[in-house]
Amino acid sequence: MRADERLLVIDTGSSSIRGVLYSRRGELLHLERETYSPDFTEENHVEQDARVWREGLIRVIQGCIRADEGGEGVEGGRIAAAVLTSARSSVIPLDASGNPIGRALMWRDGRTDDICREFEDEQSLIYSRTGITMNSVVSAAKMIWFRRERPEVYENAGKLAGIQDYLIHCLTGVMVTDHSFAGRTGLMNLESRCWDSDMIELFGLDRTKLCELIEPGCICGGVTEEASRLTGLRSGTPVISAGGDQQCAALGAGIIEAGRTGVNTGTGAYVLEISRHPVLDPNRRVFCGAAALPRLCMIEAGVESAGSLYDWFVGLFSSFSPFSPRSRISPGGSRPDTRRDTRRRINRAVEDSPAGANGVVLAAKLNSCASGAFLNLRPGTTAGDMARAVLEGIACELKDALELMGEGGAGGDDAVRSSGGMSKFPLYNQILADVFGRDVLHGDWGESTALGAWVSAASSLGFYADARSAYNEAVSSVKETRFSPRRENTAKYEGLRAFRRSIGTLPKWSMNDQCD
Repeated sequence: MRADERLLVIDTGSSSIRGVLYSRRGELLHLERETYSPDFTEENHVEQDARVWREGLIRVIQGCIRADEGGEGVEGGRIAAAVLTSARSSVIPLDASGNPIGRALMWRDGRTDDICREFEDEQSLIYSRTGITMNSVVSAAKMIWFRRERPEVYENAGKLAGIQDYLIHCLTGVMVTDHSFAGRTGLMNLESRCWDSDMIELFGLDRTKLCELIEPGCICGGVTEEASRLTGLRSGTPVISAGGDQQCAALGAGIIEAGRTGVNTGTGAYVLEISRHPVLDPNRRVFCGAAALPRLCMIEAGVESAGSLYDWFVGLFSSFSPFSPRSRISPGGSRPDTRRDTRRRINRAVEDSPAGANGVVLAAKLNSCASGAFLNLRPGTTAGDMARAVLEGIACELKDALELMGEGGAGGDDAVRSSGGMSKFPLYNQILADVFGRDVLHGDWGESTALGAWVSAASSLGFYADARSAYNEAVSSVKETRFSPRRENTAKYEGLRAFRRSIGTLPKWSMNDQCD
């Protein structure tokens, strides 16, 4: 056992794959990132070419190995294990050799709504067995779609796999999935942690097309000779499935035992809690699955469009000249602004907008196929007002989710831990605190999902006695910032939430609609 050993975490999300190199003590040594974008092929259809993930996997591993100064390469490098986490619920059809034979349906894909409605009468049974209802995010709905709409792909598929399963196979040649991913398929029995034969029969699926189940934190296998040649990892290097992205984000934010609550805001946003036993909501509004730590459960309620919605708003301005409420285009114009620069300017503009966004309201239900409107726009409305209305809309929906968690029998302590990409914007954390009426804690963890994967691996490999010890070591020098609610803003936001509920969901309209 070497003191200079590294753990290489691969975190695959909706818009990027990141290779994060950690020391044995949990210090982030290097971050390598490859970005991409899913294809929105039709309304509600979100697909991806799975080869993008494989190519990204190879490049981020190569980049981390190059950056590891003093690393000894394939012959005796310092990387003790490759640790994988990823977004959940996407489905990739793979042939018997593990090669994609069709495009992946992403977790946000909404084409299965009609399929899900067919199982309305069985929702109570599905939820009682699996901890999740049949909805368009659930993997089983996508598998049914392949069977009905792409029968040749379904028949030729050796496995219907997730992103994590595919990348594990790319490195090891093994086809497995851990409980935290299986819990989002609608096919795993929450009590037994086995595939549920009744659910498989109900949905008309083939058991043979499902990956074998393992516990999160397990070593899946070793890096193959071929994967070693492509990536630079030593042949035989252990590969660990650390758990789903939300489960790992919870670990990375210190949500390791019951009694703590977190909000992770990335592409979507989730309220997360840990439980020692399954917690089911009589009204089926809160989902329960396997946590990243063995034998624990994670309770969650989510908002499907969060960071992606804010990114969309920022992107509206990224092709224009530098934008701020008082900026002007210089004579002769200027070079196009980058998205990152635009985001900084929009963030600064948000800081100039007061709580309530000068009356601007985002009227939308923030699901994966969100449509909506900005209300109360005036001649003096700024981009900052509109951007703040987006953040306030996200926070209001998360407050709804937080209340559902309490009603569903979970309920954590008073402080809420904020993590994910959006949490790096301090004003967003303050808005959360004001809307929640509770303190919000944010630590400079860096990549919280990757850190959670490191915690899972470091404890399972025996680097530390348990996950708590590993987490404490990694964050021993991290400063936490506490955002306390401003009571006058909390009262204002309660009014905003009531107004949002009163307007409900806005109907869609297009020029093709017939008007009398």
